[in-house]
Amino acid sequence: MIRTIKKTDSKILFLNEHNLLNHIDKYEHVFIITHTRIENLITDSALFDFEYKTIIINEGEDTKDLKTIDKIINKLTLFGCNRNSLVIGLGGGVITDIAGFVASIYMRGIDHILVPTTLLGMVDAAIGGKTGVNFLSRKNLIGTFKQPKNIYIDLFFLNSLDKKEILNGFSEIVKYGLIYDKDLFFDLVDNFNNLISLNNIKQLKGIIIKCYSYKESIVAQDQFDKGERMILNFGHTIGHAIESYYKDENISHGDAVYYGMIAESYISYKMNLIEESEYKKIDNFISSIPKFKLTDFKINKLLDYIKMDKKQSINNNRFILLNGLGSAIIKENIDVKIIKEALNTI
Repeated sequence: MIRTIKKTDSKILFLNEHNLLNHIDKYEHVFIITHTRIENLITDSALFDFEYKTIIINEGEDTKDLKTIDKIINKLTLFGCNRNSLVIGLGGGVITDIAGFVASIYMRGIDHILVPTTLLGMVDAAIGGKTGVNFLSRKNLIGTFKQPKNIYIDLFFLNSLDKKEILNGFSEIVKYGLIYDKDLFFDLVDNFNNLISLNNIKQLKGIIIKCYSYKESIVAQDQFDKGERMILNFGHTIGHAIESYYKDENISHGDAVYYGMIAESYISYKMNLIEESEYKKIDNFISSIPKFKLTDFKINKLLDYIKMDKKQSINNNRFILLNGLGSAIIKENIDVKIIKEALNTI
């Protein structure tokens, strides 16, 4: 299948190749939103040779709430943030979501750029212009669409991540292989250990660029998530439900998406969209990846969380399914029996 790569206005730039200062010196004020742990790494990065006002927030998914937004906006106001100001989101997916959301609502919108420091942020979370915070135990229930001016990547930050964080981001790379590029998927299977061990940074950089271009192309066709863009949620309908179910335990977004991809690949197989051999290859590979162990979950309760997913409308059981390796399709009215069978595979 021939893919046409479309473009959005934002760009991916590597900090060893581009000077950040050249792109932001036009702003009257620059503000960084980050975590303490990330701030402490800045002195070892090529990122900043100058000082900007920094707003520090706590780490973790629990930070993505309206109380945090209130705190940030109060500080921006105190620091004199105006329409000719720039917000820099420096961190993982939580930071990029929050920074983008704040930039979209402060004074009806100011510019922002993102500097993702996790693999998950580099290949997925920072790309596409979605912002959001959690509300009433539902992920990203409140949010906006706002494209960053640019996305800057410093591969230095990958060295600060433990293996669990690398695996967390790797889940989204696997997703791109399954929904968009089967050759990428087979490369991931063949080179898994080298990639997660960061033994070949050049190869990983190439993969980051591929993931960016794939998501950029999909987003350019459907910026506001009404159709084609929904294929990016492969593995996430069930994945988000698992995250919500185990919210008090140490399950990462990536772990939940791994399980979601196994289950949704099974549904794809049962709907005759992929071959049994393809499903088994996916299942064997993802099952071999170290992750949080699911224990004693109640399928009916998990189904309740699935029904709360933003992509669902009343009783339609909408899922993103594989339509052969390297392609995806939106399907509705999936039989609940098949969904329960799929949940029993994880």
